Amino acid sequence: MTAYLAAHRAPDRVTDTVLRNSLRVVLHSGHESTARLLGNALPACLDSPGSLDALAGGVTDTALHELVRCAGPVQAEARGCVEDTEVNGNPVRRGEVVTVLIAAADRDPRAFTDPDALRLDRHPNPHLAFGRGPHACLGAPLALLVTRLALGALARHHRRPRPVGEPVFRRNATLRGLDRLDLAWG
Repeated sequence: MTAYLAAHRAPDRVTDTVLRNSLRVVLHSGHESTARLLGNALPACLDSPGSLDALAGGVTDTALHELVRCAGPVQAEARGCVEDTEVNGNPVRRGEVVTVLIAAADRDPRAFTDPDALRLDRHPNPHLAFGRGPHACLGAPLALLVTRLALGALARHHRRPRPVGEPVFRRNATLRGLDRLDLAWG
């Protein structure tokens, strides 16, 4: 992949810094997305009574995408504008950076009824949690698979975990993830 990108990139449009950062993101994507989504989804389920019971029969695509919407790891994304354009009547010039607040968009009451509630049957669910198109998270498929399997297994367990104290989240402006979650069973 590195050789392909190096051979096919347009140096006047993609700087070495952007290329290096993009390759770093690819290497991190599977691990970061998976660990953060699973870590965020568990306390979301524990804070929403009946959620683990609802997942005991299996984690449906609908439930999984609601967990991603409510507890997604990516909070914001920044991109450099490659050509002059306009966003909602505001000019954005080539080279300027645009930051999109994905987590805020996924809680927009114009797009989601009762946006702060975890509703595992929410449909439709046009969330932006893992991005779209060429900027979609490469780690999303792995994160979704692991979260589906892990939460499904935990939901089928007869003794459910309960939090012991509040979850502690890492301080990070763009990625949300746990630093610590103490649980007890029984």
